[in-house]
Amino acid sequence: MTNNSIFNRFRQFDLRHKYLAGLIIIAALFFVIYSYYPASQPAKFVSPDATANYHFINLFADDFKLSYQQPGLELGEGIIAPRSTKVVNGQVAPNGFLGLIVIYGLLAKLFTSNILPFITPLLAAVAAVFFYLLLTKIFTPRISFISGLLLLTFPGYWYYASRYLMPNLPFLTCLIIGLFFLLGTFSSRSGKNYILAGLFIGFSLIIRTSEIIWIAPLILLIIVCHRRQQYSWSKLLLLFAIIGFIFLPILLFNYDLYQSPLASGYSSSVDSSLSDSSSPNIGQKIMSLILPFGFSLANAWNNFYSYYLKYMLWFSLPAVLGLLLLIKNWILQKISRAQKGYLLSFIFVTLWLFVFYGSWQFREFSDPDKLILGSSFIRYWLPIFVASLPLASLFLVKVSQLFKSKLGQKYFTIIIILFIFLFSANLVIFDPLYGLAKIKDDVTQYQEISRQVEALTSDDSIIITGGADKVIFPQRQVITSLSNQPLYLLKTLKPLIDQNEVYLYSVTWDRNYLDFRKALSNSNIDQVLIAELAENIVLYKLINQ
Repeated sequence: MTNNSIFNRFRQFDLRHKYLAGLIIIAALFFVIYSYYPASQPAKFVSPDATANYHFINLFADDFKLSYQQPGLELGEGIIAPRSTKVVNGQVAPNGFLGLIVIYGLLAKLFTSNILPFITPLLAAVAAVFFYLLLTKIFTPRISFISGLLLLTFPGYWYYASRYLMPNLPFLTCLIIGLFFLLGTFSSRSGKNYILAGLFIGFSLIIRTSEIIWIAPLILLIIVCHRRQQYSWSKLLLLFAIIGFIFLPILLFNYDLYQSPLASGYSSSVDSSLSDSSSPNIGQKIMSLILPFGFSLANAWNNFYSYYLKYMLWFSLPAVLGLLLLIKNWILQKISRAQKGYLLSFIFVTLWLFVFYGSWQFREFSDPDKLILGSSFIRYWLPIFVASLPLASLFLVKVSQLFKSKLGQKYFTIIIILFIFLFSANLVIFDPLYGLAKIKDDVTQYQEISRQVEALTSDDSIIITGGADKVIFPQRQVITSLSNQPLYLLKTLKPLIDQNEVYLYSVTWDRNYLDFRKALSNSNIDQVLIAELAENIVLYKLINQ
């Protein structure tokens, strides 16, 4: 073989794989970026969900347990527990789906808990590559490559890759990988694609089981759109069997924790009743699962406009224009069957999640008109944001074609991507309310306060924290209720103080704490100053008069 023919073969290989190789390198760099903040800060979290997940992941890694005995059970009456947990039969259990805890717990068992800050960033980086591979089955390699870059730089994706114990991004990354292998089943008879599709779709669903309400129709829609292609029904059954197999241990854990395999920490009583055919109002209960946040088109539009169209305009505007361009191409019959399937899937997912989550109003910040990166809408609508990135890429490629030369098109694309990266980095890192830099400062302070509390209190003491449980737990047991009801104060709290060391973590400017302290005084419970833990944060010991 001549040197010239070897060079030509190498050149063809390079042209065919340059986008994939380039995206792998860039994704590896983003893995480092995503990992920096979680790896460089203490194991404290600004979210009660992440705090509880971290504790139960370590509990599962140590002893394969998903609950622990509630202390002071006889007197505490279920109140001695952090948020994002629930007390069931004297056991404190997760108040959510168990998939993330089980998967990450097994990995922590194998590699120690030191691996935890790196799992979600790694999933995010790997999924970006699979996102590119998935899109090459629908769009051109260039559009797919730009979509992969936009995914890596998208603020919500980046943000939750670094907030590594929130379940939304692990769910989405597993779904992306699973969908890639699902599409692979229509072009290859290899059983490997069916097995891997079942595994990753199964992983995504045990992490966020509530999303099955739209993922199941989406899979059906994908199968219908590929009905003309050859695929094996027996192997499709294998795929669904694997999903069921993935669910089997979760169903067993659910039964052990919540007394029903169909229950979950979110609403075990409702889920249990669904498994009971004699339960009345079964239709209402099913509707509460389909639309748990109610139905309000006005709320849905206001939230969608605020968080999708307005908040990150540098992503949403190209996506909307790309959507119009793709619809125009469909009208002109200039799009492929695969692109039609993508567009139908995108419209279905967007409309469903638009109503499903948009109908609710989440109260997550003191100013309800303030748009925040930490909003639940960002993480719950991540599938919409991510699914719209190919539309943004389509529009950017169309605009770049206004430049006559290939070099001009390339420079235009690079400049746009760099600007998008800078806008995203500024929002994700330096947002003054919920940016990663602010979170790092906050959790560093949490760690210092927690150390002080540990030094000032005994191991079996109980701290009344209100919403500050994330600062103290799990180093100390916590009570989050700041109720001023006499029944709570006299029948529960006073007897608890008689038999335990009980402290109050108080924020001096917060009205809830001020009202609670007044109620304590009216109930003849003294508050002995122990220490000022930080500015406006004080620790009191509670003593019955």
